[in-house]
Amino acid sequence: RMILQYIAPENTIILAITPANTDIANSDAVQIAREVDPKGDRTVGVLTKLDIMDRGTDAVNVLDGSVLPLRLGYVGVVNRSQHDIHVGTSIREALAAEAKFFQRHPRYAGFASRMGTAYLAKRLSQLLAERIRQALPELEATVLELTQKTAAELRELDAALGANGMNEGGRVLHAIADFTRHFYDHIYGGADVCATSELVTGARIHHAFAHVFGETIDQVSVTDELSDDTIKAAIRSAMGTRGLLYVPEGA
Repeated sequence: RMILQYIAPENTIILAITPANTDIANSDAVQIAREVDPKGDRTVGVLTKLDIMDRGTDAVNVLDGSVLPLRLGYVGVVNRSQHDIHVGTSIREALAAEAKFFQRHPRYAGFASRMGTAYLAKRLSQLLAERIRQALPELEATVLELTQKTAAELRELDAALGANGMNEGGRVLHAIADFTRHFYDHIYGGADVCATSELVTGARIHHAFAHVFGETIDQVSVTDELSDDTIKAAIRSAMGTRGLLYVPEGA
């Protein structure tokens, strides 16, 4: 169901991709799309594997919307097969073969100009641009509302800092200095920080490092699984040709 969070927004264009050699009405992609777009107003149907349908069958009734109508229609594509990938067929060659397939197919020739990967990319770009134009007024209103809200918050901040003659830069520096002082007092201790029921801020950090962390480290034995011979070998390997008095850091 993770897909639903991406296709649920009203400004989203949904691609319902279905193999042409399966029942479009029972397609998982179409069923999920219809949950959030029951009228098919923002769903583009994409049919794949048109070239490997059973002999004597075709998907014309799906492509023309007779089986399951979609306002944005259907686009058929023919992708590279595993054999094409194995023999190194390039994307350019695959696109050319795809266009030739639709142009020469007796049933799909009438749809050739609206079929293929290149047309799908062009169609999606057009739909995206259209969606952006439709969303711009609402987006502009949202930006204006946020701008006004932020301006009101800044006015409240200005009032809180006080009109004591400081310019805007001075007030910002004053706020930063005040925050720094409070932060310092909380970490290193100060008159404003006095709790009797529990350790807070800097004292709590100190306790964690001085006691909790230290006790935890003491319980860890890094040599449990190392024999004396292993340790000696590591030290001697780190020394190389030098004879050192202390254990080298590399060991």
